[in-house]
Amino acid sequence: MLKAELLVQFSIIYRGTHLINHFFSIVRWFW
Repeated sequence: MLKAELLVQFSIIYRGTHLINHFFSIVRWFW
């Protein structure tokens, strides 16, 4: 149970950082 929860948290964090990096790359492209 704990392992699955950790995996979910990791996937959320990974997706969040990926989204932030994508957003920053778009901003850099526009500026």
